[in-house]
Amino acid sequence: MATKMLQTAERSLKILPAELCLAAVLRNGQSFRWHKRITCQGELWSIAWSDRTIELRQDGTAIYYRALYPLSAQKEHELDEAQATTLAILRRYLSLSISLSDLYAHWSSRDPNFVKQTDNGRFGGIRVLRQPIWETIVAFICSSNNNIARIGLMISRLCESLGSKMPSSDSAEEATVMYSFPSPEAIGQAGNETLLRQLGFGYRAEYVVKTAQMVQELAKAHNASLAPGEHLGVEAYLDSWSKLSYTDAREQLLQLCGVGPKVADCIALFGLGFAQTVPVDRHVWQIAIRDYHFNIGKGREKDGPMSKEIYVRVQTKLQDLWGDYAGWAQQVLFTADLRSFANYENALLDSKINVIADVDSSASVKSEEATTEMEGEDIAALVHTPAPRRTRKELLTSTKKRRIVRSAIEAYPTPSATPVKSESEVADVSLGATEHQIDVKLGRRSSKRP
Repeated sequence: MATKMLQTAERSLKILPAELCLAAVLRNGQSFRWHKRITCQGELWSIAWSDRTIELRQDGTAIYYRALYPLSAQKEHELDEAQATTLAILRRYLSLSISLSDLYAHWSSRDPNFVKQTDNGRFGGIRVLRQPIWETIVAFICSSNNNIARIGLMISRLCESLGSKMPSSDSAEEATVMYSFPSPEAIGQAGNETLLRQLGFGYRAEYVVKTAQMVQELAKAHNASLAPGEHLGVEAYLDSWSKLSYTDAREQLLQLCGVGPKVADCIALFGLGFAQTVPVDRHVWQIAIRDYHFNIGKGREKDGPMSKEIYVRVQTKLQDLWGDYAGWAQQVLFTADLRSFANYENALLDSKINVIADVDSSASVKSEEATTEMEGEDIAALVHTPAPRRTRKELLTSTKKRRIVRSAIEAYPTPSATPVKSESEVADVSLGATEHQIDVKLGRRSSKRP
């Protein structure tokens, strides 16, 4: 159930889906704590920060965001309203100072395979996040011999057990409860290794707890040589590694328990902002062999263990090919290679879909740049819901699909004019009857899941 809370006005940040596609970036193996739910305005993504919950949604012209605060955080709420502190968080987290379209053009000019593997734009809008460093360290220690879904489950259990409860706008009876990510001090306490094993961390429990204790000691040693006013907290100290050279930062990471070369490179890329870093996991290794004809050497098996020598050779080859933002290019191709993205389509990447319908909205939206008219909100609720998995030959072309959606909307008006009593009822209407009619026109089974 929704809790009593303070919340900022919803604001908008103009950015095209080709520069940032939330539906891809927030679920492609970089971050593991975003929760998605469908509302009358489409997909709503939520994450519990250290002192607030941040909510995001997207249409064809902008990202809309707001922050939810516990009642005890009145000062933080007032500061956010006055100085837009949530916007500052998002600009850093989403790496918004970097032009993704320029990078895609650069990679495409150097690498014809990049164009081929990304379906000439189907995988647009995939950028690398700049996440809180401590959370990134723990998440990628958990990534060893693991998959995205299970990592997310482990991190969720960890936050629920040791994090702080944060507000949620979800009023459903079985709503997901939001919890912040626990600090090194909270995780490093005696007895928590047993707790983490009970939460399903297995052998990683020892690594996580020991690393939490190690980073506290490293920060303490660093502060010993500084004046009291210059002392850094543990997480601020870890973040200061981003000012080191890549080689030195990697050496710092490799001393942590449970951190090997691949995990260190993931942390360097996603947590410290070393954009040139290419973490080489099994996916990337197979991409190098299959698409870039990487020579693994005589007598070696493609599916065999990866030696340190091969790791460095693959990494160097891809860095030379893609340049200073090689880690970003790697993440695009990694996403395109994921089985969960085999039938991925995002209609927002087709700018024409955004002029299908104009829907009035009574929501109060403040724009950070110019006032943005909200368009196609109900369409977003329809096209964001993934269809059942099909082969690529079975997928409709973008043009044909767009024409069918237009005819469906004309035949079945959007539910915005229908009186409803609650947001959940709106969601039921927009994602039930109307989506079913579009499913019928598309000749597929309904994509609505229980």
